[in-house]
Amino acid sequence: MTREKEVSQYEKMAQKAGELLSQSRETTSDVIDRVLDEAGDQLEKAGELSREEAEKTKEFLRRDLEATREDFANASSAIRKGASPSRVASGFLGFAAQAFDTLGDTFQNWAQKSQKALIYRTGEITGPGTLTCLSCGEQLKFSQAARVPPCPKCHNTQFRKSY
Repeated sequence: MTREKEVSQYEKMAQKAGELLSQSRETTSDVIDRVLDEAGDQLEKAGELSREEAEKTKEFLRRDLEATREDFANASSAIRKGASPSRVASGFLGFAAQAFDTLGDTFQNWAQKSQKALIYRTGEITGPGTLTCLSCGEQLKFSQAARVPPCPKCHNTQFRKSY
């Protein structure tokens, strides 16, 4: 599978999840899991991606959403002030903004459970932001979804996300 296809799948799932989340009336962290599952199911049924691709893409989106929540503690207002559509891919921005409008502080509990998931590895897909090498501190900046390369300075393969 090409890198472009994987990045496209990430954007499609983010867009679909944002649409589904906007229809939700619940305000629990379980909503995110259900919305991502449903988005993956719909894209799989439409032939946009396989079950394996859907699962992998959902994990990338969950991780990126959690990283965004961690860096923007004030949820919706911070996203609107700190992330413009030119900086963040529109599908992810819409999904993140809707998620924070819907869930607010509920992500605090989810954050405590998912700290290990904030580690990004070479070969995975990441959304916009900065990855910092856990070995040497080198920063890789992404303006759109992309595959994570090895650290250009020390060739380490593990990073932490920030915005």
